[in-house]
Amino acid sequence: MSSFPIRSLMVLAMMLAASSPARSDACSGLHLKIDRVGEDVGNGSRTFRFQIHNIGADACEITGAPAVELFDTRGGRLDVEVISPAAGDKAEPVALAPGADAHFDVEFASPGDSDATCHDAVELRTIMPGTDMPSTFSGSFMSCGPVKVSPIRSGTSIPADPKL
Repeated sequence: MSSFPIRSLMVLAMMLAASSPARSDACSGLHLKIDRVGEDVGNGSRTFRFQIHNIGADACEITGAPAVELFDTRGGRLDVEVISPAAGDKAEPVALAPGADAHFDVEFASPGDSDATCHDAVELRTIMPGTDMPSTFSGSFMSCGPVKVSPIRSGTSIPADPKL
């Protein structure tokens, strides 16, 4: 019995594997570096832009919107409604090659915009989908109403006039 058909099948399988696009695993917290890169104030809200950078050696994929929590000066978690993703925003998978960027926005309603109770947070914590490693940001994060979080999108897309 000849081994020709088996070798031919093995060669064909290797050729197909080499020509297939690389599969991306889910991004782990160790793959990702998160930075606050911009702020936009207007239309009754204050929006912060966050950049996600793949610092890993491999491509990875991330889908959805990050979890967001707010904390007061004593480190207590504030009871704030978080809408994630924001209404009308559809989350699509984002492939991040090594060194590639993605972004998301966190929008806070401004005081006087509604009758909602205002919360003044000094810390914002994000957790990327599929991970359990938080990234924490200090600052003034006042919200009067629900906090809206956009899905993660490819690219940097820093606002034209970042205030940070």
